[in-house]
Amino acid sequence: MKKSILKSIKMSMFTLVIMLLTIITVNADGTTNLTINNIQTDNKANSYSYKIYVEGLSGAVRYSIDGKEGYAVFDAKGNATITVNSNSTITLYEVPINKNYTVEQATQKTGYKVLVNNEETTKANGATSPTTSVSFTNKSIDESTPAKEEKQEKNPVTADPIVIAVVALVIAVAGFIALKNLKVRRYE
Repeated sequence: MKKSILKSIKMSMFTLVIMLLTIITVNADGTTNLTINNIQTDNKANSYSYKIYVEGLSGAVRYSIDGKEGYAVFDAKGNATITVNSNSTITLYEVPINKNYTVEQATQKTGYKVLVNNEETTKANGATSPTTSVSFTNKSIDESTPAKEEKQEKNPVTADPIVIAVVALVIAVAGFIALKNLKVRRYE
């Protein structure tokens, strides 16, 4: 039972890993937030560096990595590098909208292949807009080969529902007989 629960949790986590997206939202001042998800399909602790270029962006830009805030420094050409741990999320705030961007995973780990939007590459290019999405998945090469299916344990059938039904029936019959034999005194 514990194995099947753990397998279900692992499958749910894997599904979340596959569904990673970079989401950009438009702010009232014409800027947007750029979110980069770093996903790794196993539980090994790795760190990854991302080279980020955004046209027209320079100076300190507020960011958060898994909710912890800081500032990334973009040079005069719009370049910055941010390093994160595996399975982390980076959100850059107040990025200019409708500008060209490139996000490149600069760190290549042995034993992994990098997929960006389901293509084997390390770069994502485009223009910042509310509908931009980028997927960075660091897939373990070991996971590329089909795994053996685990023999699932059968859930044993127990008599609990039957016993409960019989006990409930006996109580109902006993209650009916008791009510039928109950003599009510009438005072005249």
